[in-house]
Amino acid sequence: LGLFDPPEQVSHTRIPESVIDSPAHRALARRAAQESLVLLRNEHDFLPIRPERTRRIVVAGPRADRPELGRKQTGSSAVNISAFEGLRDRAAKEGITVTYQKEISTENMEADLIVFFTSLMEGEVTDRHDLSLPPRQEEQLLQWIETGKPVVVVLISGGCVTGARWIHRVPSILAAWYPGEEGGNAIADVLFG
Repeated sequence: LGLFDPPEQVSHTRIPESVIDSPAHRALARRAAQESLVLLRNEHDFLPIRPERTRRIVVAGPRADRPELGRKQTGSSAVNISAFEGLRDRAAKEGITVTYQKEISTENMEADLIVFFTSLMEGEVTDRHDLSLPPRQEEQLLQWIETGKPVVVVLISGGCVTGARWIHRVPSILAAWYPGEEGGNAIADVLFG
């Protein structure tokens, strides 16, 4: 990228402001994120989310309320869409209510669906000794499963994740990697088909 080149030789410093974060670039970011998502499990064609059977969605988990741009990034965007924002906005078009709950709560659990966002990262910046979800996140996921509501798991991770304790207890699993500035919208597009 020429980040260490002398300023007069760095091409990215000469990009006009009108081009940075342009509608065309945002559309490309959304399309790239959509095409990178991988549906790992979809038992009995549970997805896409259908308004006729889903009126209320709870978005949960520690990775749902912030955009996922990855560990190593250069530059920034004026607007980064979190998973919660993307799902909330997309669901509103279908007349579906979406709420966000970072922690498990069985009070007011009138949801038809839980979408749980999780990741291998949980504050650590060191190597991991296994590929399971961080213990706190896995326990939260199991608690949501115990509510009896269907839980769709969205994995925000750049690597492999094992899920022996929960993989056969959820109808759908989506690998979203680090989907970038339009990731929330892209995830919602895929979940809604």
